[in-house]
Amino acid sequence: MQTKILIIDHNDSFTFNLVQLFEEIQDVEVNVLNVGNFDLNMCSSYDAIVLSPGPGLPQDYPAVYELLKKFYTLKPILGICLGLQHIVHFFGGALYNLDSVQHGKQSAIFLLAEDVLFKNIQQPVLAGLYHSWAAAKNKFPDCLEITSQTAEGVVMALRHKKYPISAVQFHPESYMTPNGKQMLENWVKVL
Repeated sequence: MQTKILIIDHNDSFTFNLVQLFEEIQDVEVNVLNVGNFDLNMCSSYDAIVLSPGPGLPQDYPAVYELLKKFYTLKPILGICLGLQHIVHFFGGALYNLDSVQHGKQSAIFLLAEDVLFKNIQQPVLAGLYHSWAAAKNKFPDCLEITSQTAEGVVMALRHKKYPISAVQFHPESYMTPNGKQMLENWVKVL
C-alpha cells in the first residue's frame, strides 16, 4: 500500500528536490500543493503532510496556521526549515534573527535526544543550512522537544512530545546533507 504524502510548497526552489527524494522512497506517492492555492479539505486524503522550506516568516502564511490547527492531532507532520519555524510559532514559541545568515553553509549538528529521523546515521550529522531565522530556546514551547542543535546551540531538529510531528531547520534535500534521504526514509517508515 502506498503512503500518500502532501507537500505544502512555500514557493521554494528546494521543494522539487524534496519531491524527488520522496519519490525515490518505495511505496510513497507525493503530491504538491502551493501554499497560496489550497484549502483544508484538499489535505484530508493524505497520510502525512510536509511543510516545505520557503521565504519569509510563519505569519506570512496564515493558511498553514489553519492547516496545523486542523491536522496536528490527526496526521504526521514534517516541517523543513520554514516548516520547523511554522511548528514552533504555532505552538507559541518565538523565532530570532541570526547574527550571521546561514545560506549555503554546511554544519555539523549534534543529537540531544533520540529522534527517528537520525536512526542509523553516524553522529555528528552534516547538514546543509539555508536560513536566517531560528527557534528561540528561551521561548521554546513546552510541548516540543529539541532533538539536535549546532555546536553554537542553534536548534536544528525537534519533535512533539505527544503527536507525530517532527521538524528540521536544515535541508535534508540539499547535497550538503549527505544522509538527507535516509532521514526522510526513517520518517516514512514510522508513518
